[in-house]
Amino acid sequence: MRVKIQNIDDFDYEFIGFVLACHLIIEKHMDELLSSLSSVPDWESARLGFNDKIKLLNHFKVSDKYHCMPGIRRLNQIRNKLSHNLSYSVPMETYEPLKQFLISSESTTNPETIDFNDPK
Repeated sequence: MRVKIQNIDDFDYEFIGFVLACHLIIEKHMDELLSSLSSVPDWESARLGFNDKIKLLNHFKVSDKYHCMPGIRRLNQIRNKLSHNLSYSVPMETYEPLKQFLISSESTTNPETIDFNDPK
């Protein structure tokens, strides 16, 4: 059986890096928030996965206007797809939860400046 190795030029490293960086930054903030909400001194030793952290934080909704968990869940899904297929092409409708969060938080983000047709 022959294994075909994909050409490294076939991957969009800028997009993959962007998704991974966003994922890492969000996870760091999730860790800090969970730590501040926890009465357990060493909760990090539980080694929770990203989805576990999302489930825990879902119980702490800040407000209807700034509910970001659907977008964070979707970002995690995109990251998971990319981790198994570096050439994964994200369908535009996949971005909908992220788009909705950005629009709902327009006091800090001007959605008119966001080009939703260009995910980069």
